[in-house]
Amino acid sequence: MPAWFFSGDDAPEKRLEILDEVFSQFDAAPVDADIALQPRWNAPRQVSGAYAGTVDAEKRRDGMASVNWMIDPPSGREETLSHGLLSYLLAGNAAAPLRKKLTESGIGESMLGGGISTWLRQPMAGFGLKGIDPADAEKVEKLVLDTLAELAETGFSDEQREAALNTFEFHLREQNTGGQPRGMSYMFTALGSWLHGGDPLEPLTFEAALTALKEKAGQGHFEKEIRRLFLDNTHRITSKIEADPELGAREKRQEDDKLAAVRAGMDDAALKATIAQTEKLKALQEEVDKPEDLAKIPTLTLGDLDRSIRTLPTDESNLHGARLMHHDLPTLGILYLDLGFDLKVLEPALLPYLPLFGRALLQTGTSKEDFVSLTQRIGRTTGGISQHRSLATRLDNDETAAWFFLSGKSVPAKFGDMLDIMGEVLLDARLDNKERIRQMALEEKAGFEARMIPAGNSIVDTRLKAGLTEASWAAEQLGGVSYLNFLRDLVKRIDSDWAGVEATFRRIRDVLFNRKGMVVNLTADASLFTETRGVLASFVEGLPQSDAVTHDWGFAAEPKSEGLVIPAQVNYVGKGANLKALGYEASAASAVVLRFLNTTYLWDKVRVQGGAYGGSSRFDLSSGNFSFLSYRDPNLLKTLDVYDGAAKALRAGIGETDLTRSIIGVIGDADRPEFVDSKGYSAMWRILTGTTDAIRQQRRDEILGASQKDFSALADALDVLAEKGHVVVLGGETAIKAANDQRPGLMEVSKVM
Repeated sequence: MPAWFFSGDDAPEKRLEILDEVFSQFDAAPVDADIALQPRWNAPRQVSGAYAGTVDAEKRRDGMASVNWMIDPPSGREETLSHGLLSYLLAGNAAAPLRKKLTESGIGESMLGGGISTWLRQPMAGFGLKGIDPADAEKVEKLVLDTLAELAETGFSDEQREAALNTFEFHLREQNTGGQPRGMSYMFTALGSWLHGGDPLEPLTFEAALTALKEKAGQGHFEKEIRRLFLDNTHRITSKIEADPELGAREKRQEDDKLAAVRAGMDDAALKATIAQTEKLKALQEEVDKPEDLAKIPTLTLGDLDRSIRTLPTDESNLHGARLMHHDLPTLGILYLDLGFDLKVLEPALLPYLPLFGRALLQTGTSKEDFVSLTQRIGRTTGGISQHRSLATRLDNDETAAWFFLSGKSVPAKFGDMLDIMGEVLLDARLDNKERIRQMALEEKAGFEARMIPAGNSIVDTRLKAGLTEASWAAEQLGGVSYLNFLRDLVKRIDSDWAGVEATFRRIRDVLFNRKGMVVNLTADASLFTETRGVLASFVEGLPQSDAVTHDWGFAAEPKSEGLVIPAQVNYVGKGANLKALGYEASAASAVVLRFLNTTYLWDKVRVQGGAYGGSSRFDLSSGNFSFLSYRDPNLLKTLDVYDGAAKALRAGIGETDLTRSIIGVIGDADRPEFVDSKGYSAMWRILTGTTDAIRQQRRDEILGASQKDFSALADALDVLAEKGHVVVLGGETAIKAANDQRPGLMEVSKVM
């Protein structure tokens, strides 16, 4: 099997030659042709490469390997749905057979890929593992192919097919687009076919296609598809990528050498021309748009905006000691249920366990069934059950609202079945399932490390605010750098002290799941609520009840400046403070100021002129936490200087047109579409955080009445932030060291990866 190797030392021209060889294997066709690209390899290929990463010297778990296919475009809606269903059957959840085989193999830490890219004109598919020893790449390939061959031979069980079909049908009928307008969702779905000469309405239909698939499902359809799309498809590449800690430095040297060679080949005339061109570009970047040009852009006016907030119906009552909230909203015959438990009953040392604990509830099984059977049962009888945590600073007393939620949705006929499942996972999850919990811990760790660069600005924001308020500190324990360090330690402790780890999980369950102080949040129309209230009451009555003691988490504000080192050539630069603590009297009009700041000054200075992928500011009105952030930033000190100059930019004033546009933008964010389940959840969360409708109306009035005095007020606060704020940078060691050399003591440096 021929191998193509992408080395970190390969010149770009060499890489292009390799890619040209790869893509020469395809026959291009017009964009509106029936078939966009036809794969025609007669044998699989192998590709190897490197990425700029750290090497795990102890376990050598620094590689990735995946098996990838290019497949024919689907011929119609039925085949498109078939691709999605097959992907779900193979790897769509933790109990899916291919995902389970990969994650339980011990070869790697978490799955890579997960199915067929049904959104592409020329679909691709891939399955693999990350966090492997690079020497085990062929084991990954063999495991993927052997598992697919086994499934093609033995097939899927009736329970697997029923769960997949029910999950897909629930999704198709519910059409939950989250915060996206449903019309926009339909438009983009139609465009996927229409742009390539297809029928724009076909992707919007599913009844006939789904019915046909249901009939074929038990007749070996998906088993045949495994053979056609994967086993008999020779248009396949097995890719292996391993960490190279020197790659980033070598690429930087290559770039410097290339620039030096270009500079050496320039005469005085060429240098002057380059300087002139650079100055011209800079002038264009700094040029202010003409008012007459801006006036050509269609826009709303303040008169078009609703002056009043949108309210939601909420009826509160007591249900066997629990706090019941019901929201009478049209839900198309679906019941949406959230069970909330107060996290303040837990000691602070238990908080980092919660993400893994939440997963364990749904992914370890119970004493009655293993997690595969449980997952299939959830898929067959519900529209899904999930868990998450929410944290915020309360408005009424500045304390922390911290809650764990188990949420589910079902049709009325299956509501009792869903409650049975929720009760079992709350009280009977297999928290003694050591192997499964180890797998999840490895997946959590690998997933966090994989997000480090794509989500670097969010990681900086979380770290930046961790020393400012209790809610932000808790958020960092549950999803920041502290959580990553906790996971690394936990992976080791699972083997060295499993009894202690298991005891901790059991303690969380025993303390947390208590109907006294629990919140039961139901979103459904009144008739469904009446129909199901009895079974809901019986469920709640069956939960434990005891006097719970809330804990003082012992938080003390201790902001500090940090440089967090990762193997990257770009930086994520943050600076922030708690503006309330600095004396700023918060107003919702600050959102208008930030809108203007983000879309003008920071956009121009950090992105356009500074070369970063993005720059922004964030302010939480409840807590008072403020942060400046940049994304994939080639600079560090220059960006900090931009932040410190923000107050001056705000004092320069704002024109009436820009002010109106900023107000409209903020109101647009506040009035973003919400699906019915989100509406019910939002109404509950406002109550739990002390955000009354009166406060919401006051905030809206402040936004609509924003003026130059609000810009001046925030500018004064940002002047203080420039002096007293703290800095957090996630980036390369060279850049962080250089910044500390130029400004001694700027950051306390630690290595994250």
